[in-house]
Amino acid sequence: MPWAERAAIMCGLFLTLVQAVGLLLRSKRCEVASTDLRVWIPASGLYTYPDVVVTCGAENFQDDHFDVLLNPMLIIEVLSPSAEDYDRGHKFCGVSKIPSMRENLTVAQDRCFVEQWIKRESTEWMPVSFTNSNATVPLDSIGVAPALAYVYRNIV
Repeated sequence: MPWAERAAIMCGLFLTLVQAVGLLLRSKRCEVASTDLRVWIPASGLYTYPDVVVTCGAENFQDDHFDVLLNPMLIIEVLSPSAEDYDRGHKFCGVSKIPSMRENLTVAQDRCFVEQWIKRESTEWMPVSFTNSNATVPLDSIGVAPALAYVYRNIV
């Protein structure tokens, strides 16, 4: 698939995820942010730019610029061929150590496949995969369940 076509699909999927989660969170004290918000990983001292990040309650920032979030609850990454290994490996390893993190989703851009990592204990993460477009993904950390049929509605 040509790069431009892949980028358009990724962008569409990313926007749909922000919209789907944002609409479900309308009545909650949660915020959805996109790629312009950095997250600090205290264990490594590094920063990352998740595709989608969700917080509930008070947001904690590193300084008065309000561009470095310290307490993400849910991070969603749309997987691209060039960044998939990093997003599922090194990046997840870092963000999974952030104390406020409860869930991490990786979303395939070329097929219906969502991998959800749920924090069960203080450091234990459990994976769950979704491949059925009729499924919903229960995001217990924020109390919503986006429908994959909606998320993937523009993906052939």
